[in-house]
Amino acid sequence: MLPHGSAAARVAKSAFGTIRVFGIIGRALPFVAVGLAVYDAISIGMCAYEERSRK
Repeated sequence: MLPHGSAAARVAKSAFGTIRVFGIIGRALPFVAVGLAVYDAISIGMCAYEERSRK
């Protein structure tokens, strides 16, 4: 748990609704997963474009 009354606890409570460290991580994981999926899609698209334009 984050220390009660600290700045980090206030930010975590307002952003994620909890001050438990693993609760914060659990609630942030979907956003991380979406970010990684977008990165993968862009990387695959760039590789496919480069391969197609090479021929």
